[in-house]
Amino acid sequence: YTFSALASSSIEKDIEGKNTGAVLTERLLHQNYEQQEASSRSLKSSLPSKSRLSSLDTFRGLSLTLMIFVNYGGGGYWFLDHAPWNGATVADLLFPWFMWIMGVSMALSFQHTLQWDQDPASVEPAAWLRVCRRSLILFLLGMFLANGYEYTTWRVPGVLQYFAVSYLLTSCCVLAVFPATHRLLREVKERLQAVPEDLPPEIHWGELTVESPEHSPSLLTRMATRCCSLLRRMEILTAYRWECLIQLVILVVFLSLCLGAQAPGCPRGYNGPGGISDESAYSGCTGGIHRYIDMHAFGYLFIYHHPTCRELYACPPYDPEGLLGVLSACSLTYLGLMTGRVLLHFKEHWERLAIWLGSSAWLLLFAGILCGFSQNEGLIPVNKNLWSTSFCLLTAGGGLVGLSLCYVLVDVWRVWSGTPYLQLGMNSILIYCGHSLLANYMPFSYMVYHVNHGSLLLCNSVGVLSWLLIALYLHHIRFFVKI
Repeated sequence: YTFSALASSSIEKDIEGKNTGAVLTERLLHQNYEQQEASSRSLKSSLPSKSRLSSLDTFRGLSLTLMIFVNYGGGGYWFLDHAPWNGATVADLLFPWFMWIMGVSMALSFQHTLQWDQDPASVEPAAWLRVCRRSLILFLLGMFLANGYEYTTWRVPGVLQYFAVSYLLTSCCVLAVFPATHRLLREVKERLQAVPEDLPPEIHWGELTVESPEHSPSLLTRMATRCCSLLRRMEILTAYRWECLIQLVILVVFLSLCLGAQAPGCPRGYNGPGGISDESAYSGCTGGIHRYIDMHAFGYLFIYHHPTCRELYACPPYDPEGLLGVLSACSLTYLGLMTGRVLLHFKEHWERLAIWLGSSAWLLLFAGILCGFSQNEGLIPVNKNLWSTSFCLLTAGGGLVGLSLCYVLVDVWRVWSGTPYLQLGMNSILIYCGHSLLANYMPFSYMVYHVNHGSLLLCNSVGVLSWLLIALYLHHIRFFVKI
């Protein structure tokens, strides 16, 4: 603090008859309080209002529409069928995209449920209770959809169960270090606010120096100047370093088990399909340590008995939503969370798109390096059944491209309202549960007597169109189901 402003005539009058130190202390405390309030208001005001992001709902609805189409049969298209083992098709990306989108929504949700306007010593118990309640509801919904009528073979892992556990782990990661994150955010905001908004004609960023003409800077110069400013302000994302550290530990544990653990009777680090692959040398080793953990955690009767590798490799029962893979799913959810935080801290459309598309390029590049830009030859092949790291990077990178495209069309250019996928995305949990429960009811499906591509495509399209119409009607009457 500077004391020059305090050495004024008004303060000298106040000091008369009072203790000088007490007056100065009172003034400094008041000044400190005002600065903290201004910082809190700035931190809060840098975040959007509670209005929904239309492009996010649109992308969610589009993903759900394709998921329903795939679950109902996919019209017989090969690229809408899951990969037998290594590799990925469009069908393999849809459910993971949902988890990534959930992470984006978590960033917006936490902004309105946590105390950003004051220094928290700890997180309120209500925040922990909300997280636990939502996770429990999602898990129980997933168990309900698994249909426990034959409870001796009631499958425990599942899609909504994965949502529940990854949401719980990611939320606990955020809440556990929230006081430290809040403090770092305030410090970074204060540092960034100390820099003048009007950048000087000459800007230094590392080794980069941009000199603009005195009167009319060129387009290239202006672009470089704005990019340098954006890079400087991206320092705000480093405030989440403690969360990133926890996520790094989770990733290291996942990779250590996948690449270093050895299931009995299997090679160390084996992650193949087993069955008749490799001349049936490892017929019972499907997924390696993944299946071994699930067999001991859930039991043979309570895992998925129709894996995608069964037809090609004649592999034994294997659950693609197994216990070990949820660690990687947690990393994917956190990548979505950081995507949502770009919305919170950057206001300009071009800034958001630049960060998203730049991050997408890096994620896709890393995914390609890990898989060796091949289906089977890389260190970590793309594999949805294993939720491999390369697969999660591919999913996050593709999600950024898809969200960016919807963002440009719906929120920036506004050439498309998002209909009908917007309405579907705003009621996603209801539509998802409904499409699972009513899959064998008319008009969502019906018996096809003359099976060919046209008849299958018509049947599956009618089912999807029915849910789109239901979503439009629910939106019209303002009926939404939230958890």
